[in-house]
Parts: sequence; structure tokens; C-alpha cells
Amino acid sequence: MEEIGNSSKNAKVCVSCHNPSSGAHFCKKCFEPCHAISPCSISIDGEEGYGAKVVCSECWLRDEGATNENSNIVKTAPSVRDKPTTSGGNLRAPPMEIYLEWIVSAWDRLSKDIIVKSFLCCGITKDDDGKNDALIHVFKKDGAIPHGLPLLRQRRQEEHMIKLVEEIDLNEDDNIGSDFSIEI
Repeated sequence: MEEIGNSSKNAKVCVSCHNPSSGAHFCKKCFEPCHAISPCSISIDGEEGYGAKVVCSECWLRDEGATNENSNIVKTAPSVRDKPTTSGGNLRAPPMEIYLEWIVSAWDRLSKDIIVKSFLCCGITKDDDGKNDALIHVFKKDGAIPHGLPLLRQRRQEEHMIKLVEEIDLNEDDNIGSDFSIEI
């Protein structure tokens, strides 16, 4: 098992990219730590990331097509290792058209009600009457601001009072203008 410099005896590095690894995934052939994403490894079960069964790219390239064990590996694996990367070695983001299609596809699978509730939970609404304030997730007991709901309501009342005062002032200005028209 390869280790990172002298920083820690327990630190692990990916056998493929030689960058720090959590050690959560190991190659099913050489049992060395590797990242569970391409281009560091090839998925045996068609999954990437958490829980994936992987073969490091080194073992896969060395044994490609040599055994029946490799027949379970995703057939698109050669194209996986050819994905474009940044100068830092990270996978390059897909073109915007592709991920916008993913977003639209995901949204199409959700009901309108779920989407509306997700906005309400963030406090995003056209209404400012406060009837949905209790849905805002940061104001829940385990939220970031559990005592924030009364503060929001207080601020909303203050804004309402300011609007009323401004409205009264505007009405008084109109009346004052009419007083000048009276001749004495």
C-alpha cells in the first residue's frame, strides 16, 4: 500500500493517480486503494462513487480482455479513460447543453407540487403575507436559525408599518396642496 510522504503512516494514495485517497475503495484485483471514479478505476458493476466495486485502471489496462472476470466490466470503459481532463487532472465538466438536458429531465420526473414545496422551504414565494413562513427549513427546530421565525414576522410588521406611514404622508401632501387653493 502506497503512503503519502512522511505526513501520516495511515494516509493512503490512489494507486492510479497517486493523489490522497480515503481508502474507502480498493481494487478487486491488486487490493490497493483507488478512487471509485474514472479515470482512476473502472466499475465492475456499472456504478461510480460510493459503494462501487472497482478495478484500478492499472490492473484493467494490464489485464484488458485477458480473463472472464473482465467480461463483467462495463464495455464503455475504454471511452471512460479517454474523458477530457483539466490541466489539474480533474475530469472536465460536460458541455452546458448536456447538463441542462439532465436538469430538465430530472425536473420533468418531479411533480409540480414537490417543486413548489422546495421553493417554499427556501422562503422563495410571490406572496409576502407570511402564511408559508413556517415551512422555511432554516426556521425549523433543527435548522440554522431555530428562533428566526419571530424575527422575520417582526421585520415584516415593521415594513408594513413603514408603508402605512409613507401612505399617510403622501395623503397629507395631497391635502396640503388643496389648502393653498383657498383664497383668504
